[in-house]
Amino acid sequence: LSLSLLLSLICGWIDFQTGPEIMDPVFYLIPIALAAWYVNGPAGIAVSILCGAFAAYGTEIQTGLLANSLWIGLWGISSRLFFYFFAVWLLGRQRRTMDTIRQLATIDSQTGVYNARTFFEMLQKEMARSRRYQRRRKSLTGLVWTPPRWTPNGH
Repeated sequence: LSLSLLLSLICGWIDFQTGPEIMDPVFYLIPIALAAWYVNGPAGIAVSILCGAFAAYGTEIQTGLLANSLWIGLWGISSRLFFYFFAVWLLGRQRRTMDTIRQLATIDSQTGVYNARTFFEMLQKEMARSRRYQRRRKSLTGLVWTPPRWTPNGH
């Protein structure tokens, strides 16, 4: 979140120094996307409002567009904020979809345990860790699951 706030301040400062001709409000999507993706949706909304204020000052207020025509200035500010909020919503939805896909790819939906591919990846990591720290491989036996033995009557 602090990186997003710092980047939005940098974008605001560049926007103030260069004027509305050079700095495009699309550049503000970088800190908004960082906050929405790595922190959460409300943080992305907060950074969107901050970036919207900086962009509004950089374009509508600094050029006098808001003073000349209040409705046109408010339309520019509100459309920019809607664009930023929509980007936060899209990023949040994409993040949830990717988390669901990741979970479906690693966990069996019927049993709720790791699938074979994930199990062997975890086993390989543990083997590498035991080689790195020169531990005995006996400690890895806890990873291997052996099915219980069934008696002839099924109990």
